[in-house]
Amino acid sequence: MSAGSWRRNLFFTLSLCLAAAGQTRPTVAFLDLENLGEEKLGAYCKALPAMALADLSGVKNLALVDRQSLRSVMKELALGESGILDEKTAPKLGNLMGAQLLVLGQLLPAGAHWALTWKLLKTETGAVLSGGSLDGEEARLADLKGRFVSAVHGALAKEIPDLGPAPKAPAESLPGDDFRRYGAALASADSGDDARAREILQELAARRPGFVYARGELSALEARLVILEKEREKAIREKVDAGPRDWGGFLSTTSVLASSMKYTQLLAYVRSFRGNFPPPPPGSPMNTGEMGLYYETMALSMLKRHEEALPVCEAFLKAYPASVYGTSVRLSLNQSLQSVKTRASKRASIGAEVAAELERAKAAELEDRYFAEYTAGIKWLSGGFHEEALALFQKIPLSGLSRKYGLSGDNLLYQIFNCHYQLARKESGLKVMKAMETLYPESPYLATLLSMSAMFPQ
Repeated sequence: MSAGSWRRNLFFTLSLCLAAAGQTRPTVAFLDLENLGEEKLGAYCKALPAMALADLSGVKNLALVDRQSLRSVMKELALGESGILDEKTAPKLGNLMGAQLLVLGQLLPAGAHWALTWKLLKTETGAVLSGGSLDGEEARLADLKGRFVSAVHGALAKEIPDLGPAPKAPAESLPGDDFRRYGAALASADSGDDARAREILQELAARRPGFVYARGELSALEARLVILEKEREKAIREKVDAGPRDWGGFLSTTSVLASSMKYTQLLAYVRSFRGNFPPPPPGSPMNTGEMGLYYETMALSMLKRHEEALPVCEAFLKAYPASVYGTSVRLSLNQSLQSVKTRASKRASIGAEVAAELERAKAAELEDRYFAEYTAGIKWLSGGFHEEALALFQKIPLSGLSRKYGLSGDNLLYQIFNCHYQLARKESGLKVMKAMETLYPESPYLATLLSMSAMFPQ
């Protein structure tokens, strides 16, 4: 994806929000709070700024970047759960979203209470315009949220002329568990688990009709799912129609993709036929079904997707026992069997070691837990288990290892990029590289990423 098309995609994502706001109205973005305490605080770190955003949405002369736009930008940069940023990098993300002002903060335990620290930044310069610390407790989260909204509104009033009056909070007071479940729904949506998010929000909205935040998020989610379903159907049609569908086109396309080692494209092309390959000309000794299945085994083997390759190889040898491709497929089958056997033993060994380390880290301070996840990710990566490594790296905030261990977010982005590189996920890898260019333009890792991106496995 070129830099121009990437920026056009981001502009399209945010155009509706910014068009509605207009050029002269300052735009404000809220980031999730950084969790500096126990794991359960994570849901509240999402719920509190989301509720504040909803409360402030009706304030006159105030334009806000909605959560869906923020989610889209984070997805475009492949940040995922790693998107908690520090004061140095957060303004760059705010600029990317078209926000002039950015609200970010932290939530940490303070004895029996919680402390919510927040800051208002100017994205153009990164200057801290205002901030403060609020004391709260789980039993009175509605009060903490209300004081957070009032404090942010007061700070915005100093920066935005003619800002409307502070909003009135919804009448219903909510217990801490409902806050937590609402935050869990937001976390599910942010991670792409829309089904789980909808399930939680539907339950909350049905049980508490006055929970306006859950109802609003559910409505936005339902509308987004309708759009996503239409896009999915369109993508399926395009995928099915992608590439030549006739006999000659099939031969030339598979040959070109295989010889140029574009195995991801080759796999997608042969699978797009769903077994309905074009018939060869009358009298031809060639069988397109046989060729299609062979190319599928080749692509899976070259992409080292051995678990997937096994049943395909077995299906080929059963359907075409006398095939001229039989020797090659049997070789792929034996390699896959050996790889799966070896990897199963190695996975069990690394998995046991990692599980023990993460279990010991549960009682440690937050940054120590992040470091345990980071080192566990490195172990998975070194063992060749890139999915497992990626899952751990993406759980760690970009700012999570900088204070105590001196590992900045660009190091984490490099590890995430490397996982995508090993998994031959070029599109995701390029998004991570764009995140690196945007957030860490002076990073020493950037030259390496640019070099690797030019040789991305296909």
